Amino acid sequence: MIRKTWILLLFGLSSCHYFSTSDDVVLATVHEKKLLLSDVQSLLDGFDSKEDSVDFVQNWIESWVKEQLMVQQAQNNLTNQLESVQKQIESYQNSLLIYHYQQALVSQKMDTTVYDYQIQDYYNEHKKEFELKDHIVQMIYVKVDEDAPKMSKLKKWYLSDKENDKLFLEEYCYQFAEEFSLNDSTWVYFSDVLRKVPITSNNPEDYLAKKKFDVLSDSTGLYLVRFKKYKIKNSVSPLDLERTRIRNIILNKRKLVFLKKMETELYQNALAKGQIKYEAN
Repeated sequence: MIRKTWILLLFGLSSCHYFSTSDDVVLATVHEKKLLLSDVQSLLDGFDSKEDSVDFVQNWIESWVKEQLMVQQAQNNLTNQLESVQKQIESYQNSLLIYHYQQALVSQKMDTTVYDYQIQDYYNEHKKEFELKDHIVQMIYVKVDEDAPKMSKLKKWYLSDKENDKLFLEEYCYQFAEEFSLNDSTWVYFSDVLRKVPITSNNPEDYLAKKKFDVLSDSTGLYLVRFKKYKIKNSVSPLDLERTRIRNIILNKRKLVFLKKMETELYQNALAKGQIKYEAN
């Protein structure tokens, strides 16, 4: 195992620019494979102490040595399979290069603007694809201690649609509520509500149809809920809930078209320049 003092000395000299770029130091050699000082210098970043960084580098060097030994052993003993492995490695490398190149092209050149009318049109044409897997609700929700002050006013405010009462409710919640959500324009899954509120009904559809508001309690506090709208599982999901998903679908379809066009143009250009030759022709 390489000694810690040797690692400290090497990195100390390196930080002082003692070595020129042509003097890269060999830390370990396994057969003909060499691990250089420059290969591991970046591993020191982010450590609070030299001791921690040296321990990490020491272990990393040992792992590298053992890995190279295993690679050499595999190459010596898998001669029949080696060609197949090399082809797999080449295929993976090619796929990785192509993927990163395509991602860079998409990021730099593809139009990622998706307009509201495009989202609306897609939703209208594919409504059957947006079936709800759970009941959803728009609601306000307040949790307070059972001994919280101004309880009668709280119950009045959370049922009111008056702007002043909404302001009073918001101010009250910031002062006294343990938890609250007053945004009744956002759709939330009813299963998420059940994880927060002790609703015990075995029939969610019946509960939501009958209960526009409710006051419940458990050992941790008092819960006030008011449902503005609801939609039942297996019905069509509202556009507001699917907007982000639809945008991603549109962009993905656009990306496929963009990359196919790029691939075709690349092929046609190479063909025109005589860079492709089919030997059978």
